Amino acid sequence: MKKYLWVACVVALFSGFNASAQSVDEEYRQLTVEYLQLSSVDKTYEVIVPQMLESARLMAPDVPDEWWEKLNEKITDKFKIESLSYSIAEIYIKYLSKDELKEIIAFYKTPIGSKLGSLAPSFSQDFVKWGQNIAMDIISEILKELQSDGYKVNM
Repeated sequence: MKKYLWVACVVALFSGFNASAQSVDEEYRQLTVEYLQLSSVDKTYEVIVPQMLESARLMAPDVPDEWWEKLNEKITDKFKIESLSYSIAEIYIKYLSKDELKEIIAFYKTPIGSKLGSLAPSFSQDFVKWGQNIAMDIISEILKELQSDGYKVNM
């Protein structure tokens, strides 16, 4: 069951990486990069990716370490802010003007904004664990419902 959950997560994470984000001008992209760095999104990925890989690794114990190391390099490259910045900026531009993004950046340069940004990796790690627990509870509940309605469920 966990295997399918992780496969779905990985597919969701990588499904939008090839999006063409050329409609974003360079200044907006640079502002996006600055925001992502100030809000510690780059550091958040540094926490989440190894956690995700370790969980996947536990489900495939026979896979050699070298394979996991190559996959780690590949995924780490995909999660670099410079690699993601056009795609992320294309999403942000739908909701935030350049001036609004500049105001958000200004906030992250204040002491409380800086603190919030520095806590982002810890928040993300806790939210990932929280989300996994909720997802497992929901999946478990669905499987119990299926069983109580007479359907065969493999767990």
